[in-house]
Amino acid sequence: MQSNSSWLQTLRIVCSAIAFTNFVYFGILFVVERPNELENPMMLPMMGFVAMSVAVMSVVFPNFMWKSTLKTAQIPSHEQEDPDSPAGFRKTIRVASNPGQLIARLRAGYQTKTILGCALGESVALFGFVLGFLGLPIVMTLPFFLVSMGLILSHFPSEAKMLKTAEGILEMRIVPTAS
Repeated sequence: MQSNSSWLQTLRIVCSAIAFTNFVYFGILFVVERPNELENPMMLPMMGFVAMSVAVMSVVFPNFMWKSTLKTAQIPSHEQEDPDSPAGFRKTIRVASNPGQLIARLRAGYQTKTILGCALGESVALFGFVLGFLGLPIVMTLPFFLVSMGLILSHFPSEAKMLKTAEGILEMRIVPTAS
C-alpha cells in the first residue's frame, strides 16, 4: 500500500491549508489598524479559557469519536499464527479477514477525525486573532497561534499512524494489501 495515495495526499493538503491560515491571520494583525489596548481587560482570561477548552477538545473529541467508531464496528477477523514471533514460541494473533475493506473503512473515519482535530486546533488561533483585533498586543497573541499550530501538526495524517492506532484499538493485526 502506497503511503502517498490520493486520499492521504488530499488529507495532507487540507491540513496544510488549515495550518497556513494561521500565518494569514497572524499577518493580518500586522497590516490592519487596531486599538492599542483591550477595552475590556476580562476578554483575555475569558477567551483564553475558552481557547484552552477548545484546545483540549481538539485532542479529546476526535480521538474519542475515532475509538468509539472502531470499537462498535463489526469487523470480521480470524486467528492465525504470528509470523513475527520466534520459532518454537508461536502465538496466535487476531487478523482482519478482509484487510482491504477494513482499510477503506478506516480511511473514512480517519479523515473525519483528522479534519475535525485540525479545525478545532485552528479555532485556537482564531481566538488569538480576535483578541489581537480587539487590541491585545501582537506578542501576547503569539501563544494562541503557536498552540494552534502544534495542535494542527499533531493531527497531520500518515497511513502508518492510522494503522498503528487502529490496530491498538481493535486489538488485531491489519495486514495492508496493495491498492
